[in-house]
Amino acid sequence: MRKFVKATVVIAALFAGFSPAQAAKAKAGRGPSITELDIRICMGIAGADAAQQIPICTKIINSGKVKHPHESEYYAYRARAYLAVDRGSDAVTDLNKAIALVDKPEFRFQRALAYMASNDLGKAMTDLDRVIAVKNDFATAYFMRGVIHYRNAEFKAAVPEFDKAATLIPTYYQAIFARGAAKLKSNDEEGGRADLKTARGMSGHADDDAGKIGISAP
Repeated sequence: MRKFVKATVVIAALFAGFSPAQAAKAKAGRGPSITELDIRICMGIAGADAAQQIPICTKIINSGKVKHPHESEYYAYRARAYLAVDRGSDAVTDLNKAIALVDKPEFRFQRALAYMASNDLGKAMTDLDRVIAVKNDFATAYFMRGVIHYRNAEFKAAVPEFDKAATLIPTYYQAIFARGAAKLKSNDEEGGRADLKTARGMSGHADDDAGKIGISAP
């Protein structure tokens, strides 16, 4: 499961289309001091690993110094770190809090990944549907919907999802490979082989990347 979680996070991040939100300014007052380095560590942009991010994000959240409703950003940063260390239920809890504060598509996308890591595919699909309703050019949301269909052995339903992702980002070799694998499973031998050849020509990592999220093809 950890292998799937990490691969999902990495592949999703490649084409997420969401840049990290600007750090909210801390309010002055009593409580622990919050430094710029703390904020950068929590955001995951200071070279810290997930195990270091979690306590720093917790410190910021509990400080009482983040202007409302910007606490949502820090719950989301901590959720990303939880997911990276295979703590999917904690990630969902934090993202529920973030969404209750500010219902943003990137928070729902992150929660969909957490649900997928816990194999709660129905809830993941619901969040991805909501993401696409707000941001219909988000290629990776379509890709993840395709992955869910593929994991449910709904191969024909997976093909148009992967196709939409690859149409939005023509260099999205993971989506092209996945589309080829789904086509093969749908008895489209010619189309499947063509897609696999294209994806493998675009990246020597196509098979490895797909294998990490449970998609394979001969």
